[in-house]
Amino acid sequence: MVQIVLITGFLGSGKTTVLAQILENMKDKKIGIIVNEFGDISIDGKILSRQGFDMVEINNGSIFCSCLKDKFLDVLIELVQWDFDYIFVESTGLADPSNMDKIIEVLGKKAGDVFQYRGSIALVDGEFFEDLFDMLPAIERQILFADWIVLNKADTRTEEELDRIKEKIRSINPVAKLEVTTYGALDYSALLTDLESGWRFHGESTNTPESRLTVFKVDLEENLDRESFIGFLKEVCTGAYRMKGYGVLNGKVHQISCVNCAIQVKEEDADSVPLQLVIISSVGIKWIRLAEKAWKNKFDTAPKIIL
Repeated sequence: MVQIVLITGFLGSGKTTVLAQILENMKDKKIGIIVNEFGDISIDGKILSRQGFDMVEINNGSIFCSCLKDKFLDVLIELVQWDFDYIFVESTGLADPSNMDKIIEVLGKKAGDVFQYRGSIALVDGEFFEDLFDMLPAIERQILFADWIVLNKADTRTEEELDRIKEKIRSINPVAKLEVTTYGALDYSALLTDLESGWRFHGESTNTPESRLTVFKVDLEENLDRESFIGFLKEVCTGAYRMKGYGVLNGKVHQISCVNCAIQVKEEDADSVPLQLVIISSVGIKWIRLAEKAWKNKFDTAPKIIL
């Protein structure tokens, strides 16, 4: 029987890091992975694919939206026939999984009694949770639907602040197991035996074609000065929920990650990665004007923005 586990969490909360750690502890199992992202390029998928697991990418929206739900079902039906022990689904950071139970119900009717849905792990970004909670309904839905909640990036907050966040989480979901950690570091050996809470929210997903956020890409194949590029990121980060990708900086490939102006740029020994920056914008088309001005300030040229 195939075990299905869902991993949710806001953009940059640490989903891919946690999934990589889980996979490291399950090398004796046959595992399939579904990675869902808003852009048409899966940066997280490129990171996970290097670990040698079978993986399918579903991009350009949320798998819980009507626009991709049927495709998600088709992929699940195909994967449950591959004789995997587990299928992990890493959803986009803005996913509202409230209709996951309905998807699983349809899966059961189409695929038969060959799988078991074990539950949902929700990553909570301790650093930005309070800043973003009221702005993004999906964060509350991810917590509400979760069986196991991981409050990550604890090192960025004081004990008093963490207690305040935990109290807010418990007001939403009083039942799920709650862990507090940094860099997603936990003992995942008991994960699958402890996962199911026995209670779960049921509802319709708020992910709809109308609620989709604007996604842009910037071509980064040209060799750029690293410090100038970081300066560009600082100027445009206020208009984006999330920026991530790969680019050539000072002649070497770098992995780029930015959440709420927390910028990380590190050299990466990576081949065959898309040299693009994917931006999930919080201001829509206005971000293009912001980016064009900032790019010209740093490089005296126009950025290659892909819509």
